Parts: sequence; C-alpha cells; structure tokens
Amino acid sequence: MKKLFLGFIAVLALTVVSIVSCKKSEQTPISTPADNDIVLLGNYIPFSYNVNGKEDATVGFLQSAQPFSVDPSKAANGAYVDLLKAGIDKSTPVEVYVYRNTRTIAKVKPASDEAMARYRQALVAPAKTEALPTIPSEAALTTLFNQLKAAPIPFKFASDGCYARAHKMRQMILAAGYDADKLFVYGNLAASTGTCCVSWSYHVAPLVNVKTANGTVQQRILDPSLFTAPVAVSTWLNACRNTGCVSTANYTTTRQMPGAVYFIASTGNSPLYDNSYAHTNCVIAGYTGLVGCGIPPTLNCPL
Repeated sequence: MKKLFLGFIAVLALTVVSIVSCKKSEQTPISTPADNDIVLLGNYIPFSYNVNGKEDATVGFLQSAQPFSVDPSKAANGAYVDLLKAGIDKSTPVEVYVYRNTRTIAKVKPASDEAMARYRQALVAPAKTEALPTIPSEAALTTLFNQLKAAPIPFKFASDGCYARAHKMRQMILAAGYDADKLFVYGNLAASTGTCCVSWSYHVAPLVNVKTANGTVQQRILDPSLFTAPVAVSTWLNACRNTGCVSTANYTTTRQMPGAVYFIASTGNSPLYDNSYAHTNCVIAGYTGLVGCGIPPTLNCPL
C-alpha cells in the first residue's frame, strides 16, 4: 500500500512540474475573422468532414475535441478541402491555420517532414498492455474518483483537452494499483458542465470495471469535467447529446479502447499513443487556470 501511495504522489508531482514548465496562451474572446489575422493551429489529423445543407462544412481533428468549420464554396478553399479529405483517408496530419480566436479554417498545407516523423513515432504502441482489473468495491471507486477530481487537472475548462485529461487520469489510476480502458464517443456532441454548454466533435474518458454491492461487475465512466461521481456508460453518453444545449446534438459512434490509446478516429485502426505523457502534460499545463466553455487558446504542444 505504501508503494502504491508513493506512486500516486509521484504522478501528482510530475503534473505540477509540467504545469510550471509549459507556457500557455491566454484565453481570448471570439472575434470576427480577418484575412490577415491567421495563426497556425498545428499539424492536426482530420478524421471527419461533414456538410449540412448550405452551411459551412464541419471538420473534426484528433488533436482537438472542438469542431472546426471551412467554407467549401470558396474557390480558394477547394485545395484545402482536398488536403483535409486526403488526411482523413490516410489518417495522416495536415498543417492547419485558423483565423485568430475562431474555429474557422483559413488555410491547409501538407504536413512538414518533422510532423510526419512525430506522427510515425506516435503510432508505436507501448511494449506492455495493461489488463483491466476489477475495482473491488464502489467505496474504493469513490475514493479513486475523489483523488482524480482533486488532482491538478483542468476539469473546469471542458472546451478541449479531454484526451489529455483521460490520459493523465489513467496514469494516476495505474499508480493507484488499478487500470482503465477509454471510451471514445463521436458525433455532433453537446454537453452541459452545469455552468455552460460546450460542443465537441468527440469526447473521451476513462472506463473502469467495479464490483457493486450486489456482487455484479459493472462499467463506470470517470469524468469530473461533467460529473461529481462515477456514472454508468448510458448516463455519460446521454450527457454528451444534451439537446438543451444544441437541439441537434447526438452521437453516432462509440469505441472502447485500451487505456494506452491516446487518439483514435471514429473509423479505422490507427491509434496514436503518448507513451511519454509529453503531449498530455503540455496540454494540461496549457489549459490549467482556464474555466468555462470558450474557444481554447492555441497551444504549442506537438504530438
């Protein structure tokens, strides 16, 4: 028990160090796009492209749970759309630029050689795949959830970073002597944090097995960004399609994956890993101190 406790404390210490050492941009309000006010979002992997009537197309990227938009009717955007669709087909990154303080795509380029090298490295799975042991009681699960909730993880900024929060929680779950899978949900998602509504193209959280009071083993989701206690899978999925936030909110696909998986698209079999927790810790540091459901700041956290 002393060893497990020391392991848990070590993970918390590494998180605090990462938060101090990784800089973030300030959260800023939405502004009107200007053609000369374009910023690099990053080398992102697109996984979805949807057109709804006359509206802009909605684009989903693995490195952000936020939905992005692009106007396919603009002649200049034709080549950008082609690059996005090629990235989806191949599950490879493209270099994406957006209008500052918006989720509107301004420009797309082929990914750099350096970005492609990092992408290939992220495809390498860890040497050991952990089993998924059963947490022995609901009381033990509650204790574990409260430890996660109290950790220096930016649960109050739900706009983005679910992938990093889930990965950091899984690291802490391992340090506590258990393990977790992850449940990914995709679609036109919307959820309420209790204080604001947030839209996502996907969401992810740790999934654990727990032995209940009547002796049955059931699955529970651990998501302090939305709940104050562990919840059933159905409860979590329903929270991700909150029609009170967005009338058309719904999910289309779910995928249960091993806990080591960091990113994965809604289709295909090209999971990405953050075995060193470098991207995880950088994202957590970048969003620490932010609250609400606003547009996330641009982070310099290469995968």
